Amino acid sequence: MEPIIRINPGLVAGYELLLDNRPRFEDRRAWLEIYRIMPELVTAARVAARLDENQWISVNAHSWQLIAPEFQSCLLKLPVKTTVLEWTEFGDANVSRGDIECAARFLERWRVHTRGMLAIDDLGTGLDGIGRIKLIECDMIKLDGTVIEGAQQEGRIMFLMQALVETFQQMGAAVVAECVETDTALTVARSCGVQMVQGWRWEFLSGHYDPVGKTATITEQVNKGRKSVLGDPLLKQARV
Repeated sequence: MEPIIRINPGLVAGYELLLDNRPRFEDRRAWLEIYRIMPELVTAARVAARLDENQWISVNAHSWQLIAPEFQSCLLKLPVKTTVLEWTEFGDANVSRGDIECAARFLERWRVHTRGMLAIDDLGTGLDGIGRIKLIECDMIKLDGTVIEGAQQEGRIMFLMQALVETFQQMGAAVVAECVETDTALTVARSCGVQMVQGWRWEFLSGHYDPVGKTATITEQVNKGRKSVLGDPLLKQARV
């Protein structure tokens, strides 16, 4: 899990649950097997990280998943209130504008059902620019790591990000800068006005940090007392 930190006061706000090796876009069966156990993975992740009710676990969802009933049923089972659903662009080149609008409608239904938060992922790269922001009222916007990298190199990108961050915050959305792994990147993120940063360097702030790097996988905890129908190779893609 990758930590997300509130810059002030420097505490863990939540974690993003990531896959070591995500399946190919066209392998929908493998994706569905993962999402069928996603509610359990998220619950186990919360236990592993010892999170309180004000901290969250975020998971990714792609437009082509958000319009598929079998994936929708899995997402609707995610823990209430404490989950952030991040809308990504992975595979969006293969879906229509109408499908993306259907995905937005499902996300609003998901928010009502789970009382969770919605995030726009990877802003600053990809296909749609701010298209997804126009479709939903999001709680959080995540700046792609390339944006912060670009702002370190070019002042005009810094000015653009400062203006966008201020606009997003006026809209009521919190802003997270991803891939903040250096002091320079943190300084740039602060200068842009973001409230939270995400990166592996912040693992030391988590209570379950293991400096040797031998933390138990979330899936090992999920499988305690229950035999997985998926088998270890797929399950071990999810990690703490």
